[in-house]
Amino acid sequence: MSETQTQTAAAPAPAPANDLSMTDAFTFPVKRRFRFNKDDTGFQRPAVEVEIPTLSFNGIVDVLQRMKAGDASGKKEFEFLTSIISDAISGEVKSYVSDNANAAQDNIPWDKYSFAAIANMPQGVRGVSAIPKELWEKFAKSYVAVMPTKSSATPEQAAARVGILVQKFRPLTGNPDRAKIIENLMATLAVYVEAVGADGEEYSPILEFLTKKADELKAETTVVTADALGF
Repeated sequence: MSETQTQTAAAPAPAPANDLSMTDAFTFPVKRRFRFNKDDTGFQRPAVEVEIPTLSFNGIVDVLQRMKAGDASGKKEFEFLTSIISDAISGEVKSYVSDNANAAQDNIPWDKYSFAAIANMPQGVRGVSAIPKELWEKFAKSYVAVMPTKSSATPEQAAARVGILVQKFRPLTGNPDRAKIIENLMATLAVYVEAVGADGEEYSPILEFLTKKADELKAETTVVTADALGF
């Protein structure tokens, strides 16, 4: 007598929490970890991790549909969405203008600052304008304090090096040795990261940005010198 086997189709795997196209809910949780700086006494509040309800694909569609139907709350939420997008794009354009003294409406490469272009930027590059000035300043002070004890750099040399880092390599614009200098600066940054260990966690947005920016600049075409042009 043969045995009858019943096969049950496997249930589909649940969609990842951050897969906007797969959830039926209007929101999905995004984990965020908030870190705090040490105060003047050296006390540091423990990090706090939360899950923030964020609009899903269906949530965005709902806003658009209600806005189109003339719903007052839908219109307000749509205006909020567009303001967030505008602020993100403005931040990237501001960074470009800061890096280019001759920047103006007619010479900004707008194709690099479209919604699609910014959405496809590496996360370590996109949103650098959101890094607080105070965090850059604290990073610079830490670097200057640490590096003379972990390398042959004098305090003055450490200050000069971190000055270039804080200015996002802008002082090297036009320097024919830029790629080599950037490589050496990133080597010193690796020494710094190893030296500070867990204490450097609060600087992770800066470190990630500098790594991405360095790779981007080193990949660019070599700067053309006056000698190469016969001037």
